Amino acid sequence: MICAQCGKAHPPSEMEPTFKRPDDFFYSTMAVYRKSWASENFCVLNRRRYFIRGVLPTRIIDEDREFCIGAWAEVDRDTFHWARHVFRPRDFMRSGLVWGRIANDMRRYLPGQSLGARVAIRFNRHERPSFFLRLSGHPFEREQRAGITSHRRAEIVELAFGKKA
Repeated sequence: MICAQCGKAHPPSEMEPTFKRPDDFFYSTMAVYRKSWASENFCVLNRRRYFIRGVLPTRIIDEDREFCIGAWAEVDRDTFHWARHVFRPRDFMRSGLVWGRIANDMRRYLPGQSLGARVAIRFNRHERPSFFLRLSGHPFEREQRAGITSHRRAEIVELAFGKKA
């Protein structure tokens, strides 16, 4: 499979689905788009909606490693502005969990409605924030807590990228 980020071929077992932007970024009107900006890790829509990029991690139980789905979460203004500084390691400070809502529709490979699902967000010093589905009712919430098999990981990759993993 060809990686959309680096353009190189990778085996399917190394691929992880990811979203380039929050869904609403692509569905905005030109007027909203003009009042918006996005970087690799942050996005502001219409100067009043705030998003951060992170991952939904889960353990692959029969391989003893982690599998992540890259996604965006909508957060409040204060969380957004604080998060922009967390990515600078010299300014990093430990924090508790903050809350957000998933800003991507993942129904293509995760059953259930992910868009708007509530997530706890944990910030990390050198990695993107981790999103944990909480009280969302989403089927992946259980998988995220218990872990998934390598077969389930392959199923998600196949559904996400359209090729046998």
